[in-house]
Amino acid sequence: MLDSIRQNAQSWGVKIAFALIIIVFVFWGVGSMSNSSRSSVIATVNEEPILIPEFKQAYDQQFAMLKRQIPGLKQEDLKQLGFTQQVLQQLVSKKLLLQEAERLGITVTPQELKKTIASIAVFRNEKDVFDGDLYKRVLEAQGMTPGQFEESYRKDILIQKMQEYIGLPASVTDDEARTAFNYAAEKRSIEFTVLSAASFMTKASVAPEKVKEFYEQNKEQFKQPATVSLEYITITPKTLAKSVKVDEAEIAAFYDQNAETYFVQDESVHARHILVLVDANAPEATVNEAKAKIDQVLARLKKGEDFAALAKKYSEGPSAPTGGDLGEFGRGAMVKPFEDAAFALEAGQVSDIVRTQFGFHIIKVEKKTPRRVKSLAEVHDDVRQRLAEDKAADGVADTLDVVFEEVMAGKSMADAAAAHALDLRTTPEFPRAKAMDIVGIKPESLDAVFGTIAGGVVETPLEVEGGYMVARVTTSAPESYIDFEQVKTMIEGRLLQEAAMQMAGEEAKKIAPEVAAGNLPKELADTVQVSPLFDRRGFVPGLGQAPELVNAVFAASADKWGGPFMSAAGAVFFRLKDSSLPSDTEWDSAKDQVKESMLRAKRQEMFRAFMTDLAKKSEVLIQNQDVLDKI
Repeated sequence: MLDSIRQNAQSWGVKIAFALIIIVFVFWGVGSMSNSSRSSVIATVNEEPILIPEFKQAYDQQFAMLKRQIPGLKQEDLKQLGFTQQVLQQLVSKKLLLQEAERLGITVTPQELKKTIASIAVFRNEKDVFDGDLYKRVLEAQGMTPGQFEESYRKDILIQKMQEYIGLPASVTDDEARTAFNYAAEKRSIEFTVLSAASFMTKASVAPEKVKEFYEQNKEQFKQPATVSLEYITITPKTLAKSVKVDEAEIAAFYDQNAETYFVQDESVHARHILVLVDANAPEATVNEAKAKIDQVLARLKKGEDFAALAKKYSEGPSAPTGGDLGEFGRGAMVKPFEDAAFALEAGQVSDIVRTQFGFHIIKVEKKTPRRVKSLAEVHDDVRQRLAEDKAADGVADTLDVVFEEVMAGKSMADAAAAHALDLRTTPEFPRAKAMDIVGIKPESLDAVFGTIAGGVVETPLEVEGGYMVARVTTSAPESYIDFEQVKTMIEGRLLQEAAMQMAGEEAKKIAPEVAAGNLPKELADTVQVSPLFDRRGFVPGLGQAPELVNAVFAASADKWGGPFMSAAGAVFFRLKDSSLPSDTEWDSAKDQVKESMLRAKRQEMFRAFMTDLAKKSEVLIQNQDVLDKI
């Protein structure tokens, strides 16, 4: 209930407190939780009750929030996730924090509460001043009194204060942050060679029964989802507009009143550029090198050489193959220094060198179009459509009612569409996952669509963008499995690849001692490659995702061969080639962000530890397990 209000609060601590509490108790649980009994109480926390209405309200709020994020979510799905227990744990943790705040003497003064509530945007009027009448109206619309909201919000602020209090001792030194930054940003390169799995494919074999066995054990991989196809009538202002009469006088009047609002074509230029890339934070030597290169290009342009030809040869931007052509663009489309230089030129002119965050540019304007108001003739059809849709909007509900009643009474979809000058459309067969893309049906309507038998009209109009849809299911196919014979060859190929990979791994283990001693077999020595520098995220250029290999690379310290490690290509042997730590310039630009991130992580860890300790000391009694079981 309070989500929309709290989202407008300026205090970020209030917003994240509940999320942190949930995280804590999802992982650590609630201490000493056992059963007892009281009729209106669902649980007690150190003898303080959590009432059943309070629990149900929290459950409904959390469920509604999740439904907004995952429209197809059902209560059955939540049971599998232990959602009921999580909601109760959230209430328990909140209660524990409030009890601890009281023990520590942490409070919220009336002045603090008043100031914080007054800062919430939804309670402020058009002059950005807190409005008492607006405050009461907003709360009334939420079904709350000011007293109820203020007490709830006071507790939220207390939880924020507790979080800040718990995290006060946390700190991060420069050395600590630099060490962490170096660790995360370090890059290494390797020499590597691969005992290819492909070389064992001719030796690998798979018994027919193994192919069948894989199919049976992994049948879910071959499941085909349920599908339907539809014929449908869409009823929106747009589909009704073609039957609406709009006078020429109305069109002219709308144009006269709104020409400067809707029909202005802003100033634009059609330009080319030549770009020499250089990072905004690049060292001075790198900048000077790039500047010298662009200076040489500019000198050749001044001598009359063709701009497009030089762009193809020297530009380092993605438009180089087309002679640096950027097409036509208006203001706001490019970064400010580039925009200012381009719009200062006339058609045919070439700029001096322009520096942006991407590097050095030379710009040529091919064409310049001034700002103008489009004529009525140019926008006539658009205005007519706009006015027709405005008029048609009032008739959407009535038309929907009539069309839906007609088809439910047995009238064919074709006849109903024709009677109202609407189009009847059809779809190919589609599964639930493609419904939005193919026909615009929203997730919350899919149960109704897929629950309708072939030939039946969907029992309720379906909401689509701008209006509604009346639909009939023309075909319906249940979930099924692809026949074994259709996937047999694919499975056999997959198992052969796995067998070849295993053979490569086994062979690599046999030769590993010799490789470790520096004696690579000739076929491996002849195929040694050097990788570019890469980081710890698990991807090795030339080998793909290989997390075990990457871990070994960043643990390696000696110039000796290691392995084997399996990759998508086969068994890999490597030795360290080079390593690179981030520069002082990179550290200076990232320092504040790194320290803030580490400080936030430390505070969260302290909060988790505090809550874990608090939970262990608490006594939580479940008073009404039946209520929890029935939800």
